[in-house]
Amino acid sequence: MSAILDGFRGPLFQALGWGLVHFLWQGVIVAVVTRALLAAFRGASSTTRYAIACAGMLAMAAAPVVTTATVLRSGDAAAVETVTDGGRPFTLGAAGTGPDASIRAAAPDGVRAVGGASAAGSGATWVERARMGVQPWLPLVVLAWLAGVAIGAVRLAGAWLHLRRLRTRWATEVSAEWNAVVQRLVREMGIPRPVRLLESARIRVPAVMGALKPVILVPAGLLVGLAPQEVELILAHELAHVRRWDYVVNLAQSLLETILFFHPAVWWLSGVVRDEREHCCDDAVVGATRQGKRYARALLAAEDLRAAGPGPLLAPALGGGSLLRRVRRIVAPGTDVPAGGGLGPALTVLGMAALLMGGAPLSAREHGTPIPETMTATTQPSDLSRKWAEARARAVREGWARGVWIGYALERHGVDVAGVRSNSDGEGSGTPDALSTLLARGGPSVASMGAAPEDEQVVLLFRLGGGSDSVPRVMKIRTPETEADLDDAPLVWLGTAPDGESLELLRTLYASTGPEVRREMAAAASLHGQGPASLAFVRTVLETEPSDEVRAQAAYWLQYQRSSGAMALMDHTARSDSSSKVREEAVTGIARTASAAGWRVLAALASGAPHADTRREAGDWLERVGPRSGEDERP
Repeated sequence: MSAILDGFRGPLFQALGWGLVHFLWQGVIVAVVTRALLAAFRGASSTTRYAIACAGMLAMAAAPVVTTATVLRSGDAAAVETVTDGGRPFTLGAAGTGPDASIRAAAPDGVRAVGGASAAGSGATWVERARMGVQPWLPLVVLAWLAGVAIGAVRLAGAWLHLRRLRTRWATEVSAEWNAVVQRLVREMGIPRPVRLLESARIRVPAVMGALKPVILVPAGLLVGLAPQEVELILAHELAHVRRWDYVVNLAQSLLETILFFHPAVWWLSGVVRDEREHCCDDAVVGATRQGKRYARALLAAEDLRAAGPGPLLAPALGGGSLLRRVRRIVAPGTDVPAGGGLGPALTVLGMAALLMGGAPLSAREHGTPIPETMTATTQPSDLSRKWAEARARAVREGWARGVWIGYALERHGVDVAGVRSNSDGEGSGTPDALSTLLARGGPSVASMGAAPEDEQVVLLFRLGGGSDSVPRVMKIRTPETEADLDDAPLVWLGTAPDGESLELLRTLYASTGPEVRREMAAAASLHGQGPASLAFVRTVLETEPSDEVRAQAAYWLQYQRSSGAMALMDHTARSDSSSKVREEAVTGIARTASAAGWRVLAALASGAPHADTRREAGDWLERVGPRSGEDERP
């Protein structure tokens, strides 16, 4: 180890070590000054604040370089090197005798001032004493810094390879319609470079990759999970990154974070730069479209569609910055305060509440689509969750050792009730033990907390082993006229639940349940209206669920969504899922929509699906259903 350290005692490494050491206080000063400037210009445009933050980053990058060059030019590093013996610095004795004393006598005055203990005792300043204490450790400082940079470089190389694979191996082309939309936006925004739009299941948030030949990569399902107007706004945000060359700036940031990894101020200021960069692109979209509230809702909808997770390391991504702060800036301009301000949390809550409670109905009127209940579920108490907790408490109080059923109804949303009943494990209907009859009769085995289900509703039933169970062991999808088949266990009926509250409950329970229950939850998700929330649930199942049976059920029941987004997701599953069973159920679901659009998708699968079994299955269904006519699915 000593031989390695001896190699780092030359003038260059000594100067580099001093540059790193001095940056500890220089970085703090740059951060404090930058923070003060951002506070002074908190009412300025995002472009001005971004310029201030970038200037701070440049100052941090320049500080150690200037310090190292200054030390080398002044000759201090070389002078210190002369006070060594075979690479070992002498310790000057208090009595001034021995070989140390002779070197001290021969050394220049400037070197004697930083020599050792005797120098400290002969009136040396605290700065000189500090230099004296740090000097022996400089080789180790440089060695540790190089090791950290090497680790960071490996991380960057891995991130670059990941981006390359995302572009070349893990991405697929989008439809010609969306390509046309991107090219129109490119022309409108005056971007001279060609821009490609690709789709990938390996990414969670939209991101920009590349500088000279940029690519916008969006998560699989985003283009079908949001309204077309919302997708255009998100694409405009990504194109703003392209126009501003943010990919290059982000790459430079990543390099600086790798080189100055040891200083917290670098990471803080780099985060500020990324926040302000997103604000710049947000402002560009809002300024160009004058659709601030719709754009804010698009950000929230995109966040709801994705699973939690960051964007690619080297690519500017839609999820950069604080989503809550960005939405607050859009819906309540002029109320933004620097991060950490005392009013920040309160204004965030007020801005989000105003957006979600006042903006969602406007969205429904503008788009002509049902309001996704999950967009408002997070801003108000969930009545269904409260009733669920009360049902479990009732089971504990009653001591129902055989377990308890908890059930509630959903609105039909145009679902073929007969079709649901025909897929209910062959149980009959209209018997004296039908669910509606059981609820009407009541008795000690039935506890009702809401109105009985109507004929055209769909019923979800969950079997818990007892009050102590937190997740169901069995789940059934039924209709009011389907026989109850409750195995003599009591039933707690919760009434009719809004789609958003029901989906939120399923999300909460999903990860903790067994495959049989997850299978029914995946099916039930498609019965929750027609909108991004239910599609997001099913898409997550199809992308992350390890069980082929569960994914197959999710793909099959997508037919009940009757939307273009569901059709696109079934088509994507039929082409790309790794299981032939899942692909088969996706094809069956497409065929059972009995629509013109379904017939066209089947024809495309029969001629161009990647897997032979999918082509055969689609061809078989084409022979059975024949050409269809009529209206296509609702957008």
